[in-house]
Amino acid sequence: MSSEVEKLRDDLMRKISELESRVGKVEEELNILPNIIEASWRIAQLESSAQRILSHSRSPLITLPIFEQELSKYFDELKELITILRDVSMPMNWSLVGRSASMVLRAAKEAGISFGLIANLMIEKLGDYAAKVIDENVVGEVYGLAELEYWKRLLGE
Repeated sequence: MSSEVEKLRDDLMRKISELESRVGKVEEELNILPNIIEASWRIAQLESSAQRILSHSRSPLITLPIFEQELSKYFDELKELITILRDVSMPMNWSLVGRSASMVLRAAKEAGISFGLIANLMIEKLGDYAAKVIDENVVGEVYGLAELEYWKRLLGE
């Protein structure tokens, strides 16, 4: 009889342990949810800024200082997104960021912003992440080979 009781107790303890493990995993997943929501909001905010920059690039009413402020704000928002994702160990979708940054780069060119200004702003705001954000091919395509060489020198390549 005591052997059966011990067997039942061991079985019950194993099942309780499994349930505790499953509850722990659910709690971890629930703790990540606010981070996912914030990251989603930041991505939407970043895309909104990119669209605003694109719109400004086509407007004759926007002055160069206002456009530069928008660029600075965009790169600040991008840095915040990268930081949030890094801090919660979530993977960064560099292709998504690259597409957005490429659109901003094209808009800046359309608005007459020099690549030197954009490149220095990216290095200032993004630091080491700047190289991951902008595809070198896009720099060459939008601003030309001379500016691509300048970008590579800035990055120390």
